[in-house]
Amino acid sequence: MRDAQSFDDFYRSTARRMARYGYAVAGDHTEAQDLVQEAYTRAWRHWGRLAVHPAPEAWLRLVVSRLATDRWRRLRSWREALRLAGPPPAVGPPTEDSVLLLQALPSGPGLTDLCRAAIRRIRMSFCGARGWCATVSEATRGGAAR
Repeated sequence: MRDAQSFDDFYRSTARRMARYGYAVAGDHTEAQDLVQEAYTRAWRHWGRLAVHPAPEAWLRLVVSRLATDRWRRLRSWREALRLAGPPPAVGPPTEDSVLLLQALPSGPGLTDLCRAAIRRIRMSFCGARGWCATVSEATRGGAAR
C-alpha cells in the first residue's frame, strides 16, 4: 500500500539534493530534471517496498545513475549509427516549381495561427540548405509585390 503523505515528505526532503546529484551525473540541467523525474516516478511505483527500505535516498541515487548510464549508452549507439551512415546528401538549389509553390501560398492578416504555422512548416521544408532560403524568400517577396 502506497502512503502518499510519506512519499510527499520524502520528496520534499530529498528533491533539492537529488536535483544537484542529477546535475552532477548528467552535467546538464534539463537532462538532470528528466533523470530525477523518472527516478521519482519509479520510486512512487515501488513506494510500498521503498518506504521501509533502510536508505530510500540511496536507492533513488542508484536509479538516477543507472538512468544516466542508459542514456549515455543510447547516445553512444546513436552517434555510432550517425557516423556509419555518413553525412546527409547535398540539397540542390530550389526548383522553379518550389518557388512557384511558395509564391502561391497565402499570407496576410486573415490567416489563423494554425494556418500560419502550417505554411511556415511548408516553407521550411523547402529550406534544406541555408544558402537558398534567402533566394526563396526573395522570390516570394518579389512574387507578392506583383
